[in-house]
Amino acid sequence: MRRILGLRRRAGTASIELALLVPVLAAVLVGMFDWGLAIEQRIRLQTAARAGAQQALRTPADTAAITAAVRAAAPDFASLSINPSPIWCECGTTATACTSACEGGLARFVRVSVSHPFSPITPAGPTSVSANVTLRLQ
Repeated sequence: MRRILGLRRRAGTASIELALLVPVLAAVLVGMFDWGLAIEQRIRLQTAARAGAQQALRTPADTAAITAAVRAAAPDFASLSINPSPIWCECGTTATACTSACEGGLARFVRVSVSHPFSPITPAGPTSVSANVTLRLQ
């Protein structure tokens, strides 16, 4: 009689909908966790790069000391790639040689770049995390 009237049983509908949505929600949750780990590692790399740049303020030409400062600030990262750039100068907004005269004063800069490989849980996550810090030398 119910079939004739067009009424159907809805006993298992909720469980089927749940079975379809749980894998999608789990994938989104794992992806969010993966990106959260990458962001957390980037913040820690940013802190380590800042420590290296602060060391560069004291000894701008000593790349070994800059590298040691970065490694000391991030001791749990085994395979860091550290790239302290040589000092460059700007007059206004134009890059220039550090020996040239500048009317408004020569600005000297140093940049420390740090990267670390990242192993994502999901295939959509990043494969490396990096941070750069640029400081002006006084």
